[in-house]
Amino acid sequence: MKGMYDYGLRDNHTRENMEYTLLPKKEPFVKTYPKDANPLSVLLNYEHTYDWLMNCFIQLTSYNDAYLDYYDFNYRNCPILECQRIKSNIIFDKYETLTNFIIKSIDKGYYIILPVNMKYVYTYNCSEDIPHDIFVYGYNIKNKIFNISDNFFNGKYGDSLCEFSELENAYNNIIEEHYWFQGFRGCIELLSYISEKRACFELYRIKESIDDYLHSRPTSRWYLNHAMWTEDEIRKRSFGITCYNTLMYHINYAEQFGYFSQGANQAIFLMWEHKNIMLLRLKYMQDSRVYINNQVIEIYNQIEKQAKMCINLKLKYDITRNKNILKKMAMQYNEIEKHEVVALNMLLKHLVENRWI
Repeated sequence: MKGMYDYGLRDNHTRENMEYTLLPKKEPFVKTYPKDANPLSVLLNYEHTYDWLMNCFIQLTSYNDAYLDYYDFNYRNCPILECQRIKSNIIFDKYETLTNFIIKSIDKGYYIILPVNMKYVYTYNCSEDIPHDIFVYGYNIKNKIFNISDNFFNGKYGDSLCEFSELENAYNNIIEEHYWFQGFRGCIELLSYISEKRACFELYRIKESIDDYLHSRPTSRWYLNHAMWTEDEIRKRSFGITCYNTLMYHINYAEQFGYFSQGANQAIFLMWEHKNIMLLRLKYMQDSRVYINNQVIEIYNQIEKQAKMCINLKLKYDITRNKNILKKMAMQYNEIEKHEVVALNMLLKHLVENRWI
């Protein structure tokens, strides 16, 4: 595959079967959005990547008080992940079909992310022209199927299968107005791990990110999730502890209209996930012999349980429409916010006093 269309595909994967190839994939600890879950499922196959990832997923950002996301991770801006963006016209000139290109890429150990029209992939169960990014990590020549990952099942992240023809149609039938979706702009992306010794766990980064979170200011000097934002979007964003307003927005919306607005499921799940990741981080720090005040861990155990309870309360409200449930959710989030501020200030004070930073 040498010559003018050699995209640097490396022969770092050996197939066990000439008809079937499946690249390794680990269970990610971030699942709210596939844009985060998919790259983590790649990175966690490699030693020490977990160390660097523990620096991330501290800072939150919200857009228009409706959409909640992480601010301090982006697979296109990551020191341990190579993301090659290749225009579709180049792909088709060389490989003729999308299927051929994906198969050749997987054979060389590359994972693929590409935009699709959900209507053409059976697993999405979608009847409208809706764009989404899909992750491909394996194929079966005999059965003509790809192994894919996304939030397929009632919004839950997982793996599935699709026929070669489905993916071809889903990619070729993206409507023109969705050309700019998620910044793909007619490109297909190849992901692969990069070994970078300087990418390690950094306590100073934890301290700065927590401080930014508590003061609701954008984190700086890090690998951030803002490459595609316009100035207008940045002005409409909130950061850090202020993002609890997003949850109150969704609760107030449900109280006013009788149902939760778009983005509520993701915001409520992500807020629980955010607390769960902090527990993973505290355990990692303890295992690395960074002494952590037990009270900090106890508080986070409690607020993680409360955040998980809010997921279940939201599901209960969707069935019963009982407004008392909304009041209970609001009360829980107010308590979570208050206790989180206490725990994080306690953690920062402890790290400084013990000269860890």
